[in-house]
Amino acid sequence: MSQIKSGIRGQIDWPNIEGDGWSCRFQIAVAGVPVPNFTGYTFVGQVRRYSSSTSELLANITFDLTEGDGWVTMTATPVTSITDGDYYYDVKWTPPGGVLKTLFGGKFPVTNSVTVVAP
Repeated sequence: MSQIKSGIRGQIDWPNIEGDGWSCRFQIAVAGVPVPNFTGYTFVGQVRRYSSSTSELLANITFDLTEGDGWVTMTATPVTSITDGDYYYDVKWTPPGGVLKTLFGGKFPVTNSVTVVAP
């Protein structure tokens, strides 16, 4: 599981190794702002072959915000096979009573595993 620390909005590449699972743990933090309370927020995300909402959907992204202190674990659940290649994702959120906005996104590169372990 990779771990990244980011401010809100921007591009964050999410590199992956084929077959290693698709989880990432990160903290949403803004300098000078208290840790956000995500009660009532909704998060959605997708991984697609190209940076277009009309390209092939490869995975849906789910979110676990139960850890607190702005920490989020997001997991991409493939809807089709994801092999080595360069893909794209983004994450959108809606605050309670608010408007859907893009939080961040970026490249979702997947590389082949290099190490082979004998059975």
